[in-house]
Amino acid sequence: NGTFIIRESFFKVIKQRGFNSIHLPVKWSSRALANAPYTIDKAFLLRVEQVVRQALAQNLTVVLDVHHFNELSQNPDAQLPRFLSIWDQIATHFRRFHAGLLFDILNEPFLKLTPEKWNSIIPQVIKVIRKTNQFRTLLVHTADFAFHKMLPRLRLPEKERNIIVSIHYYDPMPFTFQGNNMMSGALPTTGVVWPGPPKVPVKHISVPNEEESAKHFFEDYNTVQGAANPASRERLEEDFTKMEEWSTKNQIPISIGGFGSVPRADMASRVRWAQAVVKAAVSRGFSFNYWDFCSEMGVYNTTTREWNQLADVLFTK
Repeated sequence: NGTFIIRESFFKVIKQRGFNSIHLPVKWSSRALANAPYTIDKAFLLRVEQVVRQALAQNLTVVLDVHHFNELSQNPDAQLPRFLSIWDQIATHFRRFHAGLLFDILNEPFLKLTPEKWNSIIPQVIKVIRKTNQFRTLLVHTADFAFHKMLPRLRLPEKERNIIVSIHYYDPMPFTFQGNNMMSGALPTTGVVWPGPPKVPVKHISVPNEEESAKHFFEDYNTVQGAANPASRERLEEDFTKMEEWSTKNQIPISIGGFGSVPRADMASRVRWAQAVVKAAVSRGFSFNYWDFCSEMGVYNTTTREWNQLADVLFTK
């Protein structure tokens, strides 16, 4: 948003804490021409390169993405040439970089980037990247905001093997995003703890634009014990088991490319949930990146230079 500056010291702090990778989200579309040839601003490209080099210098794997290209999700046919051109420029510029730089082709496809439309675009962008980066590892998200339930509808080029599927896991959203207004709807109810059911039932606040996942969530959340509760440990394990089954069947690795919870949730619940996600991922051989470093859901305070309780959980075995 122009108010936060990435500093080289951050990567040293991240490495010293024990992390081995970062996800670098970049809104290239805000710094590229709207019309052909869709040139990326040179100074901006060089600044991204500087940040990538700083992270790689700390022996951190860097996942570089195309972030918040909302125009593509809103009008994929019209924006496809721009998307491919942006990737052609990124791939060409970074073609000689260390293998520790990975390309994440698009963060959270949504709206008109339906599974079918997204499946038709994936081979086109991979073809563009492979012209200059034959051996670069690529990450591809599922449709519907990298939703795990979209895995069965994902289609990848059969001959493309150097690829990882990235899933963003924020289930259950009435817990992880409580009090937020999402693109998919509002989640006004707060006081949601994890796992459910709570000791004291949570009063559900219903609004006309409520997020779909919350509409029937509280009926079971407040009362049902065990696996049938939508905020249960068993439900989380079930989700990860299904991802694992897909990965094994298709021989494609999975990364949990984003997971986290808002600070409106109580810290004890946030810690329990994050620990459960990390254990579920690690036990199945999934890599993961927590969202995020130092913003709303973050694990680090850049003012006090202190890590919060969530940082410890990310090293759970």
